[in-house]
Parts: sequence; C-alpha cells; structure tokens
Amino acid sequence: MKTGSVKMDGNPWTTLCPAPLAINPVYPASPVTAKRKGWGGFVSDTALNNVYLSSMVVEKVSGGATISNTNWLKDTKGNFYGFGFTFDKTSNNAQTNMKANSSLIRNEGAIGRTMDGNRIAPNADDLNWSF
Repeated sequence: MKTGSVKMDGNPWTTLCPAPLAINPVYPASPVTAKRKGWGGFVSDTALNNVYLSSMVVEKVSGGATISNTNWLKDTKGNFYGFGFTFDKTSNNAQTNMKANSSLIRNEGAIGRTMDGNRIAPNADDLNWSF
C-alpha cells in the first residue's frame, strides 16, 4: 500500500481520459428512455483545473431530460476530479445525448493537457454519452 502523495509527470504520450467505475458504468446498460429522475456525470483519471464553469464543460446536446445542478466533483483535499448533474426525464422521456467538451477540460496545472474522449493521443476528442 502506497502512502503519501503521488505525482505523475506528463509526457507527450500521456492522455487525460474519463475513468469508468466498472466495465459498463452507465446504468442501465443500454440507452433506456424510461421516465425517471437521477444523477449523472463522469470522473476523470487525474485532478482537473476548474477554470471553466461546470455548466460550460458538460452540456446537453439533444433529448428529453432537463439538466440542472451541474457542478464540479471535489475530493476532501479540494482537488477537482469530475463533473456531476441532476436530470429529470419525467415530462419527456426521449433519449438524452450529453457531451463533455474536451477543449474545456484540462488537468490541474498552469498549462494543462486537454481531455481525450477516446483514450488515444492526441487529446482532442469530446466525450459523448446517452441515457
């Protein structure tokens, strides 16, 4: 078990990627159009720079859900590691398509690398998902 702080210095092959919590982290596993309320978001594999508003970073592209309460996820030490939001599909149950803007999601630091939605360098791909 490693204790203390861990630091990883970047190199040209390092990517900043979404970090899934399981093999298929989306619940339910397929885009279901059931009327429901819930919470959504994503977690990154490194600390993030919170220069941009979370409402700019994660956005609804199309669909039926009302998205609200978009916010940064922060650990107990004050590091930002992802984004969250609440959704309401009770009045319109059409599939909702979301996007995390790679150009606005950067790792912590003065320069910061942008997020890569497809886990392959170069870092320039948005992360898109549906529910």
